[in-house]
Amino acid sequence: MKAHEKEEMEKREKLLATLEKHPLTAQIKAEEAAAILAKRTEAAAKIEALEKEREAVLPRLQKTIEAKEAAFLQAKAALQDAANDFNGAKVELSSSNNIFNSAIDREKGILFETAPEEIDQAILFFQEKLSWLRSPGRVSTNRITAATNVFKMTKETTVESNRNAVLGCLAYCQAAIPALQEMKLTPELDAERIEAIKKAIPSIDVFMEISGTRPLPKSVDASMLIPSEETQNYTLGKLHEKVDKLLHPRRA
Repeated sequence: MKAHEKEEMEKREKLLATLEKHPLTAQIKAEEAAAILAKRTEAAAKIEALEKEREAVLPRLQKTIEAKEAAFLQAKAALQDAANDFNGAKVELSSSNNIFNSAIDREKGILFETAPEEIDQAILFFQEKLSWLRSPGRVSTNRITAATNVFKMTKETTVESNRNAVLGCLAYCQAAIPALQEMKLTPELDAERIEAIKKAIPSIDVFMEISGTRPLPKSVDASMLIPSEETQNYTLGKLHEKVDKLLHPRRA
């Protein structure tokens, strides 16, 4: 360490020693100590107050918790009992339902096994009718009119068809079979109803008109569909005459 540095350090140490001995320094330290003591005393007092309040509040809250817990456990036990009763009732219902269904099915089996032969004959009749309706040739289509539009290159056709009638007859016969099966559950044979079901079969001879537009085949020569030049000139001449009469009625 250099001499002047050592000298500066010694001066600072002497100055600090002088300041430490000064009355103002002692007063400042005393004030600081008093402030710290007051702050610590205040904190200790708050701790004591909070501890006393805790001793008064927490036991009361603990008692409340215990009372709520007891009520909760009681409600939980009641809920469990209700759940057990509910599940037991469901099991009883399902078991009883199965017992009744099994007994009913046994009795239905007897009715189906001993059903009059006329019902099966009627079912066979409708099954054969369905096969006949599904066979080729049941749907017929007849062309009524046909008009060609050479400008749009389309052909407008009106036909009549019994397709809807055939579909309606199919639906009727399909519905008749389960209805006849249901009749097996009736102890007595209802022959009149069977005959009525047969006689009510819709006719397939009902034709409806259907109109549609389709493009002309590519093989069609459009020029063959256009009138000849002589015909066009004659038509245009007549048209000019009509226009001339409308525009110049005096010439007529």
